Amino acid sequence: MTNLLPPKSLSDAWSMYRARFLIAGSLVVLVFAGVALLALVPSFLALRISAAPAPAQATSTPGSPQDAADILRAQALVRAVAPLAAAATSSDAVIAEALSLRPAGIRVTHIAFAIGTPGQMTISGTGSRDGISAYRDALGKDPYFTAVSVPVGALVGADNGQFSITISGTF
Repeated sequence: MTNLLPPKSLSDAWSMYRARFLIAGSLVVLVFAGVALLALVPSFLALRISAAPAPAQATSTPGSPQDAADILRAQALVRAVAPLAAAATSSDAVIAEALSLRPAGIRVTHIAFAIGTPGQMTISGTGSRDGISAYRDALGKDPYFTAVSVPVGALVGADNGQFSITISGTF
């Protein structure tokens, strides 16, 4: 099968079709952009209307039921946020303290942290039996931590250097 058009005419025809495709695609994109813009108009108008200045008269008077409801809502928010604000130390500080006590040869691979009373942190990793024992002793002497426990298998070398240290404290 042969082409009936000479190469110059064939290239001109493909150029024309390519130009039509680009124009049609551009028009489709413009239509979608216009629809998206029209979809945003109600939100824009809602923001403009709500930003209008309030009337000069006050909506509530001192001692009104609206004030009492606002005070109760604020007190409920303070009660909900109080435990988070009352934390003595941040989790970053506790984790940094635990990692700073790590002796040479101990590699930490995972840390799990649970805030509570008492808080609990689990440090997992690999190391030698002596290194794990030294790490446990260093963590036990630190005032941040109240209890440090290591499974016996990690201390006697039965876990091939794998360890998991559970630390409790007020964090």
